[in-house]
Amino acid sequence: MSTPIRILIVEDSEDDALLTLRELKKGGYDVEWKMVDTPQALDRALDEGHWDIILSDFQMPAFDGREALRLVHEKGLDVPFIVISGVLVEENAVEILKAGASDYVKKGNWARLIPAVERELREAESRKERKRAQKEEAKAQERYRTLFESAVEGIFQSSPSGRFISVNPAMAQLHGYKTPDELINAITDIPHQLYVDSSTREELLHAVRTTGQLSGFEAEF
Repeated sequence: MSTPIRILIVEDSEDDALLTLRELKKGGYDVEWKMVDTPQALDRALDEGHWDIILSDFQMPAFDGREALRLVHEKGLDVPFIVISGVLVEENAVEILKAGASDYVKKGNWARLIPAVERELREAESRKERKRAQKEEAKAQERYRTLFESAVEGIFQSSPSGRFISVNPAMAQLHGYKTPDELINAITDIPHQLYVDSSTREELLHAVRTTGQLSGFEAEF
């Protein structure tokens, strides 16, 4: 079964583009593609569609692969960008890789094309997964922060050494302070300034260290 893929080809030779497509189809890809050969056409194509990967020649009459890569970066797009060229010397290859290209393949050396495409697509998907996870984590943190700030119960986080890390407004008000910062600045030794019996704090820390959780633990402040 073929894998669908949307490819933007930056190339001035249709014959070379068709050779590239033939290799991709042989490699098991069902290709939807578009070919552009000017900065203006590339700019429009980047705005018009979502592309899984960009395959670019290095040297063309209207512009080159470096400019194509720059246009992609200016759009803020995270799309794998592979240079396919018959005239790319080592110095230029190093230059464009440093500029942010994913890889380069010499025209005719098609054995490298499919592995390079497969690798870059996998890495692009991994980056998307990480970004999705980061967004979900940020949302979860924001939900927690909202609950923390608006709760009517006193909530705080503290370090094992006995200092406040964060305090919610209700906690500060319960102890007679106008703001959480005032409480944090006033109480710097939680075991002795907050607990009625400082040994209770040690019992709490011991339970966390040995079982990793607390259940039904009570302390008097």
